[in-house]
Amino acid sequence: MSAISPKLDDLRREIDEIDAELHELLIRRTEISQEIGKTKQRNQPLFRPGREATIMRGLVARHRGSLPKAVLLRLWREIIADSAAQQGAFSLSIYTGEEAEYLRDLARESFGVLTPLSEQGSSVRVLNEVASGKATLGVLPPIQSDSRDPWWRHLAREGADVPRVVARLPFAPWPRDRGGDSEALVVALGPTEPSGADRSFLVAEIQDRMSRSAFKDLLVKAGLTVRETATWTDAEGAPYCYCLAEVEGYLEGPEAPPLADLAESAGERVSRLWVIGRYPVPLTKAEMSMSGRGARGRR
Repeated sequence: MSAISPKLDDLRREIDEIDAELHELLIRRTEISQEIGKTKQRNQPLFRPGREATIMRGLVARHRGSLPKAVLLRLWREIIADSAAQQGAFSLSIYTGEEAEYLRDLARESFGVLTPLSEQGSSVRVLNEVASGKATLGVLPPIQSDSRDPWWRHLAREGADVPRVVARLPFAPWPRDRGGDSEALVVALGPTEPSGADRSFLVAEIQDRMSRSAFKDLLVKAGLTVRETATWTDAEGAPYCYCLAEVEGYLEGPEAPPLADLAESAGERVSRLWVIGRYPVPLTKAEMSMSGRGARGRR
């Protein structure tokens, strides 16, 4: 034979050396996280979904070998969750009413097994926990177009204590199929930052009623790419309605284009506009199954 296979003891010794190096790096990372926590100002958010999305996309893009990407990202999710906890009190408030118990597992998968959480039977209670600072993040069901009392309507106002949508879960698809109702939206206080591939939620107060299709047409004319729409009316016969849209891109605010153009073209029909959240676009199943550096082209 031209080459002699390494002995099993030598391979195990190499694994032990790698484990020790990984452990030392994790210790150092934790120390740096603590230093960041001491340096941060009080109003700076613990959860930065834009930065985390950039980290996750980078991991997937440069990954190679037979270690599943789902395992790789699960490891980093635990590391990032602990990093946030090292920088301050980090906790979750989760809606678990009306057959939404799956949100508990989804939150654990996304934010770590040790992150404190409280379960609420009302979406309004989740929003109140976040608004009051009792919880860092709120985890809520995805928006449904036919909901009679949608939680998103409570975000259609301004104020430093009004939560905003900041993330969609899961950021990476589940390693196994858990059914269609396995997604959620995350709300938090404080500013966000673009990740390079984002979507936004906007709400418009419309004078007179407007169908979802008519609202979508209005947005398309303003140059927006619309994914979903929903409407809500306060009461029968009310002279206005609220229209929500999920659109591609990171919308800066109602005063910036294209929303400023939308308000001008719609005239008095659109009396008020709010951007109620933005989130990094999650990874796809195709990206998670690609080998090597295939995910990089998506950004």
